[in-house]
Amino acid sequence: MRMKIIINLLLVSLLISTTCFANDADLFSYDEQKIENELSEISQLEAFLLQNNGTTYSDLLMSENEIAGALSYSNSGFMNFAMLEPPLGIPSFLWGFCFGAVGMLVVYVVSEDRDETMKALWGCVAGTVLWGVIYFVAFAAASSA
Repeated sequence: MRMKIIINLLLVSLLISTTCFANDADLFSYDEQKIENELSEISQLEAFLLQNNGTTYSDLLMSENEIAGALSYSNSGFMNFAMLEPPLGIPSFLWGFCFGAVGMLVVYVVSEDRDETMKALWGCVAGTVLWGVIYFVAFAAASSA
């Protein structure tokens, strides 16, 4: 009887998930012209670099070219966004709290940010203290019984 209920629940959840995912089909459509417009600055930069062989990024910034101005603005915006994103979408504190030293290593390697690594360190300390308290309480309960 229980097996029949479990199978029915699985079938109902499969049906619900299928209908939910069917509505998201437009997520995979894109406008090719819009992509070309967004990448036009990169195409201009590529053409400039092909004409001026040996030009470095600092030379490009010094030339006060409009391409360089747009590039430096978009690059700084990307870097600010990248710094706000935690490693793999999981907060650094939780990496340290759940995975300890391995979580700290993952945060250090992925983010290369001192602040994020410190958050992972504090998570590691908090997790270690919590597990120490749980172990102490369990040991005390076992020894008193």
